Amino acid sequence: MKRLRDDPHIRPLLILTACIIGLALIDPQDFLTLATAASSLETFATIGLVALGLGLTMMIREFDLSVVGMYSMAGCIAVVMGGTHAWLGLACALAAGLAGGLAQGWLIVRLRLGSVGVTLGGLLVFAG
Repeated sequence: MKRLRDDPHIRPLLILTACIIGLALIDPQDFLTLATAASSLETFATIGLVALGLGLTMMIREFDLSVVGMYSMAGCIAVVMGGTHAWLGLACALAAGLAGGLAQGWLIVRLRLGSVGVTLGGLLVFAG
């Protein structure tokens, strides 16, 4: 029978638990607060979506470098276009992301270019 710590699915949870306990022991008054928990969850929600998108491309043995540029560009579009109507900003940001992704996908598939080169160019274009 496998030991619990050798299970690859449990190992990240054990490391996370050890980090939380270690930080709580170092500074319990500032670490164990509602503000810290909210900040951590907010950061995870933001970075988690980017990691999910990048992880999906890595599952098909490709790599998308333009994720960060698209993330920042879509945020700017959402803020600028959604000044009065948030849904309009969200729709414009999604449309820009869809158009950028389709353009890069077309270049990679039709012209048989490498994904790293095309997405590096996408990163430079989207990041400005």
